[in-house]
Amino acid sequence: MKKLSAISDPVLHAEEKYRESFFTAETVFPWQPYASYCTTGQFARLEKGFVRHCGPTAVTNLVLMLRARFPEAAETASPEEIFLRSAAIGKRLLIYHNMDLFHLYGGTNNLLAGIYIEKCLQSFGFPCRILNYFGSRPIAHDGRLRLIRRIPANPATMEQELRKGRILYLMLHHHRCYGSHHVICSGFRILKSASSGREERYFLIADGWSRAPRYLAASELGFCSYYSVF
Repeated sequence: MKKLSAISDPVLHAEEKYRESFFTAETVFPWQPYASYCTTGQFARLEKGFVRHCGPTAVTNLVLMLRARFPEAAETASPEEIFLRSAAIGKRLLIYHNMDLFHLYGGTNNLLAGIYIEKCLQSFGFPCRILNYFGSRPIAHDGRLRLIRRIPANPATMEQELRKGRILYLMLHHHRCYGSHHVICSGFRILKSASSGREERYFLIADGWSRAPRYLAASELGFCSYYSVF
C-alpha cells in the first residue's frame, strides 16, 4: 500500500485526490488562540537523547494548550521542562519506554496512555481523572478535567467532541503516513466541492513533526483511538 504524505493544505489535498475544485465550507477550531506545535525533533537531544517520544511530545502540546487557556491553573514551565517531566513520569510508570527495539518495541503504551495523560496533567496542576466510558449520556462536571477513551475513533464522534470545545489525544495505529503515532487534535475543516457538492472532512492536528498545523483526512483515518479531554 502506498505511503501517504503529511497534509499541510487540505484544499490542495482534496483537489488532487478527487480532481474537483473544493472550498472551505466550515472551520471549527476553538483552540486556535492556544495552539501548540512542539515537535519530537526539538526534544530528541535533551539529556541523553530520546526516541519514539511522540507520546511525551503530544502530552507537552496538550499541557501547553491547557495552560494557555487556563493560565491560573498551571505552574510555569518551559516546553523542554514539561517534556522532560512528562517523559520521566512515563518512564517511572513503565508506560513510556525510551527505546526503539527493531522498530517493534518502545514508545508509549497505547493501552495505558490514559493513566499517563492523567498523571502528567495532575503533575502540572490540572485536577484530572479518567472515565472508562463508552456511551453518550451526559456526565456532571465537578471542576476537574475528564478523560474519556473512545475505541475505535469515529470521525462523526470526533467532530461532535470538537464542536463541544474538547481536545483529543489521538492515537493512530498503522496510519499510512504516520504509522503508530500520538498527536493532538483540536479542530476540523469541512470542504465542499464546487461542482458535485461532495463534502470531505479534515482534522487539524499538532502532529509532533511540524511547527505548523497539519491535517488528517477523515477518509484516510483508519483504525485509531483517542482520549477526549474536557
